[in-house]
Amino acid sequence: MLKQSFQLFVLFLLSINFIFITACEAGSSGIVSYVYDGDTVKINNKKVRLLGIDTPEMPWPQKNRKGQCFAQEAKDFLTKQVLNKQVKLVFDPLADKQDRFGRQLAYIYLGKRNLNAQIIQEGYGFAYVKFPYSKRERFKQYQAKAKRKQRGVWKECRIQCKHGRCRSPEL
Repeated sequence: MLKQSFQLFVLFLLSINFIFITACEAGSSGIVSYVYDGDTVKINNKKVRLLGIDTPEMPWPQKNRKGQCFAQEAKDFLTKQVLNKQVKLVFDPLADKQDRFGRQLAYIYLGKRNLNAQIIQEGYGFAYVKFPYSKRERFKQYQAKAKRKQRGVWKECRIQCKHGRCRSPEL
C-alpha cells in the first residue's frame, strides 16, 4: 500500500512538472514589424531578443559607438528572414523571460526553422553562454562548426573569444 502511494505521488509530481515545463515553453506568435539588429526584433509592439545568441553590434552614433565587423550583414540576414512575417516565440524553461533591458527572451521560429540556431550555423552570430538555457550546448556545437567551416563572421572578421564569449572587432 505504501509503495503504491509513493508511486502515485511520484507520478503526480512528474505530471505537474510536465505541465509546468509545457506551459513555460508555450509562446506566442506575431508579425515582426521592425528589426533593430541581428538579434533583436519588434513583435506585437514588444522588443524581443533572440535567446542564446549574440551578433555583432550596429553603430550607435548617439553613444559615439562604432559598429562591429559583420553587424550589418547579421541585421540584413535577420531582416530578410523575418520582417513583415508571422513568427512563433518559444520561451525556454531554463532561461529568464526578460533581460535587464526589459526585452523578451525567446527562440524565434519561422515555420519549423529555429532562427536563433540558423544565425549561429550560418556565421551571423555567436552562441551566448553567459546565462543558462536548454539549447546552450547545441548552440556551442553549431558555433564550433561555423568557425571550423569559416562561415560568415568567422571568415570576414578577426573574432576574439575569451571565457566562452566571442566578439567581433569594431570597424
